[in-house]
Amino acid sequence: MDFKSPTVQKVAVGLLIAIALGALWYYQMYKPNLEEITTHQNELDGLRQELNKAKMKAQKYDQLMEEIDSLYTKYKLLETLMPDQQDVPDFINKLNISAANNGILIKKFNPQQPREQDFFMADPYALEISTDYHKLGFFLSEVANFPFTTTSDRLSIKSTNNQDKSMEIELSLITYHINEGDRLPKPSLKKPGGK
Repeated sequence: MDFKSPTVQKVAVGLLIAIALGALWYYQMYKPNLEEITTHQNELDGLRQELNKAKMKAQKYDQLMEEIDSLYTKYKLLETLMPDQQDVPDFINKLNISAANNGILIKKFNPQQPREQDFFMADPYALEISTDYHKLGFFLSEVANFPFTTTSDRLSIKSTNNQDKSMEIELSLITYHINEGDRLPKPSLKKPGGK
């Protein structure tokens, strides 16, 4: 290479100018903004992480809302088995029909004081009846299948030593109700901050 040649000199000067301009740009423009670029890149990475966390929380929230909706549907089904007030006349009517269907003599029927449970009311009734084992079983089966929740409690059986194998039975039947004001409202399934 001939350094005395004007073409080589022009190329060399051009290269030096390009390197000088590149160095000038790097030190005057790029390097001072490099910190700002790095800061913005770090902010962007942090925002992406927060966005990923928010997406995961939103997914969990959707799953929770589906579960809450499913549980509320089950609750509403159970709620149909518990009227919104104590209905003694309806209970007596169903009890008398069941007793008549099964050949049972109701000797005593005594409604007792309702008892407050967790979120519902228990309505106990003391009964004295006269029947035999088989009829008692059919009677209790019908009572258990009333269209509202009914349970039996404190069953006491005394044989009367008759030829017809009848017995004197004392028992408690308990119905349940949920007061209208104690019923759970439908949960809001809206996302926070959403419409």
